Amino acid sequence: MTQDFWDKAKSFITTDNIALLSVIITAMIFIINRHAELRYKKHDDKKAQYIKLIELLNVIYTATKNKKDIAYNIMCNL
Repeated sequence: MTQDFWDKAKSFITTDNIALLSVIITAMIFIINRHAELRYKKHDDKKAQYIKLIELLNVIYTATKNKKDIAYNIMCNL
């Protein structure tokens, strides 16, 4: 019984099947890496937007004496 199993397994192990398996694994690794890269890029974009928001809030809440100063600071820093 085990001899039949090994004979069938040997018939499936050909250079064409090994090359096909290699291509499939390479494609899977590429897709997984691309997905992770896009996720990281989204995170990086959000980080830049948060930094801009924090800087804007900093300008609004510091060095302002009245409403005209607030509007002027917002317009100058956009």
